[in-house]
Amino acid sequence: MRLLIFSFGFLVVFVESEAIKQCLCKPYEKCLMKKGVGSEPVDKCFSKCEKIFPTCSFVSCMRQFIPDFNKIKQCSYSAMYGFRGCTSQKMNVLGERSMEEFRDIMISTVEENIGDFDETREFMNKKAARQAECVFECLYPGRNYCTRKLKCDVYLPPEDEFFKSFYSCAQEKQLFSKSEQMYACISKLFVTSDKEEPNRRRS
Repeated sequence: MRLLIFSFGFLVVFVESEAIKQCLCKPYEKCLMKKGVGSEPVDKCFSKCEKIFPTCSFVSCMRQFIPDFNKIKQCSYSAMYGFRGCTSQKMNVLGERSMEEFRDIMISTVEENIGDFDETREFMNKKAARQAECVFECLYPGRNYCTRKLKCDVYLPPEDEFFKSFYSCAQEKQLFSKSEQMYACISKLFVTSDKEEPNRRRS
């Protein structure tokens, strides 16, 4: 369990998005029914991430866990969408949404369980770290085919609630049992020479 939580520490993305219109329920829910977005597999998204740095092996070594990531995404999606994140008000917009709060909550939760690990994650190959951020985006339930097609966004609970959902889903689907295998993949991507700049934590 320790190793998997450590692994997920690399999947935290630091993304801020500009204000965007909130999805209207009628077209959004129609799209969801048609596409079954709740169970949208991560395969295609992983392929997109792999193109960021084709010579980096983060995505390729994580592909063996795609069935597990699909379970996590579906579980998290179901837990998050017990309410409607869309609106019937055409003029509704959602403000800038920062993932930094989620990052801080995730780190503090991990530290409560395994102690300080934040310094260690600074030494991940920066190309692998960028792929890892992309992989995390693949699991994020607030982005899907329908939000992209309709160019809108949905309202989600606060980041701390999102993390609780994500973490409980990982436990429920027994993904922690794969921790050693995941860590074996990721540990190969640490900086091993002075030629590669580490992915230093942003302030």
